Amino acid sequence: MIKLYDTSGNGYIVVEVSEFYCNDYHAYFAKTGKDTYLRDFAELFYTVQDMQKGSQPTDDGNLLLTPEEKDELIAKNPAAEKWIRPFLGAKEFIQNIPRYCLWLEDCPPNELRKMPLVYQRVEKVREFRLASKKAATRRDSATSWLFQERRQPKTDYLLVSCVSSELR
Repeated sequence: MIKLYDTSGNGYIVVEVSEFYCNDYHAYFAKTGKDTYLRDFAELFYTVQDMQKGSQPTDDGNLLLTPEEKDELIAKNPAAEKWIRPFLGAKEFIQNIPRYCLWLEDCPPNELRKMPLVYQRVEKVREFRLASKKAATRRDSATSWLFQERRQPKTDYLLVSCVSSELR
């Protein structure tokens, strides 16, 4: 049990420690025998980045590759290997399915044109996005070699799947 005093000093409430973390007592501070801990509960106890959705291709499957498609693409266009990365979505993570993507963020246009099979896939992405009902998707057809939403972490990250089985 701890006492949470309001910042005006007009009173306090007694709470279990578990309640202290689970409930939202704005502008209260905890007072113990030795120390006083001033706390605005709108602030975090620690600093971490907000959770965000991962990268999204919006590509009709043209920037994503199965292991067989990856091997075939590299066999026919060896220069493409440099631009292929592992792709990990909820399904791939939960079911341990290997999958890959074309990550062409830094690919110069002249290099892209030297890879005809990759260029064909990029053109299919452009056509797919142009046919969309969403204005933002149609606008992003101008950069069809890129994932529509790119949130690729540069550091370690924690993957939390938003899609799963109800039994999990």
